[in-house]
Amino acid sequence: MDELSKDLSRASRFYVMAVSAALLMRLFLEPSAISLAPALLAVLVLMLLMLVVLNGTPPTWQAGGLFVLGINGGYQAVGRFMHEAGGWRADPLLLQTDRFLLGGMDVQTHLSALNQPWINDVLALSYAFFLVLLPLVSIYYIFSGRPDARGRFWLGLMTVYGLGFAGYLLLPAAGPYQFDPQALPVLSHGFVSAPIYAFIANHSTGVDVWPSLHCAVTVYIQFWLWREAPKYGQVLLPISFLVVLSTMALQFHYFIDVLCGLALAAMSARIALRKG
Repeated sequence: MDELSKDLSRASRFYVMAVSAALLMRLFLEPSAISLAPALLAVLVLMLLMLVVLNGTPPTWQAGGLFVLGINGGYQAVGRFMHEAGGWRADPLLLQTDRFLLGGMDVQTHLSALNQPWINDVLALSYAFFLVLLPLVSIYYIFSGRPDARGRFWLGLMTVYGLGFAGYLLLPAAGPYQFDPQALPVLSHGFVSAPIYAFIANHSTGVDVWPSLHCAVTVYIQFWLWREAPKYGQVLLPISFLVVLSTMALQFHYFIDVLCGLALAAMSARIALRKG
C-alpha cells in the first residue's frame, strides 16, 4: 500500500474509532438510548464501508467522496441520536467555564459593542462562508492536488471530524442562543444576518457546540493553505478571523467551544503536516 492509501486508511480508521468509542460511552451513560440502535447502526455501517473501500488502493475521488459522506452522514446521525436520546446537556458547564475564564461574564456580553446591524451582516456572511469553503477545498482534494498532499489533507480533516463528533456525544450542548436566550443581548439583525441566523438556528442538531467544528475546520484549512498554498492562505486569513469571531458574536458558541476548536485544528494540522 502506497503512502497516499496509508494516510487515507489511517484517516478513516481514526474517524471510526473516535466516534464509535464516544457512542459506546454514551450508551453506557444512558442505557435507554439503546432503543435508537437503527440510527447508531446507520452511521457505523457508513464508517465501516469507508474502511472496507480504503483497505485497497482506490482512486482519490472515491476516498474523498466517502469521506464527504462520512462527514455529513455522521453529523446527521450523531445529531439525531443525541436529540432522540435526550438526557444531560453540557450547556450549564460550558457557560460556567466561560464565566470562570472571562471574569464572571459570558463572551457575548464582552462582544456586545459589536452588536450592530451592519456588523452582524458581515459576521453572518463570514459564518455562512464556511458552507462554501469546506465544499470547495474538499472538491479540490477529491479531484486534484499532489497525491501526498491529498492523503495528508484528508487525514487531518477526518481527525478534526472524528474528535469533533466524539465531543458532541460526550458533551452535548445546544449553544447560548438556545440554552438561555433571555440572558443574552438581543441581536440587532441586518437584512443579511436575519435570514442566515434563522437558517442556522433551524438546521442545528441541538448538540453540535463543543468543540466548535465551524472554527476547527476553518482554522485547519487556514493552517493547511498557509503551508501548501500561501497565496490562498493569506487571502483566507482575515475571513478565518471573522468566522471565529462570528461563532461567538452571533451567540452560536461559547468561548470554550472556540478555544477547544482552535486546539483541535492545531493538533490535526500538526498530524497532517508531520511529513512536510
